[in-house]
Amino acid sequence: RKLMVAPAAGTTSIWEKGRRYLVMMLSPLEASTEGTIDLAARNGLKTIAVIGALARPAIAKGALEVAKKKGLEVVVHEMFPIGTTDFSAILNKVKAAKPDALVVGAPPADAIAITRQMRELDVNVKVYGATPGGSFPDYQKALGKTAEFVYAGSYWDPGLPYPGNR
Repeated sequence: RKLMVAPAAGTTSIWEKGRRYLVMMLSPLEASTEGTIDLAARNGLKTIAVIGALARPAIAKGALEVAKKKGLEVVVHEMFPIGTTDFSAILNKVKAAKPDALVVGAPPADAIAITRQMRELDVNVKVYGATPGGSFPDYQKALGKTAEFVYAGSYWDPGLPYPGNR
């Protein structure tokens, strides 16, 4: 019955053991792709592929739930283990399925590799989200113009015009 603040906790699984006095500071990882998927649905897109890192399964789990809720058909769902560097087999499945949208739940290094390999394999989608990897400065630095038009969830951005935001 003591309050515990968990400033780095990022998934709702921390409550699965019945914890009641825990305060999570971040938005849950399960919700991190919601904006990208909502954008796809609001623009009439119908199909989606979801690729997730086994190191962060909550992102893909949340993406699948949100896609279903928004009425998108999941045409590819693949998870990859830590240490994967060659994503061509997964990306060739995505390319063959021709989804309207692709959501990748992966840390920066994996998101960078996936985005590079998408370009090499000519994998094209109407909406592409790489969360959280795409929101890190390393992503933009490593990919340059290839990082443009890639959506990513973000907890905070200093450039937003809210009072006291800076």
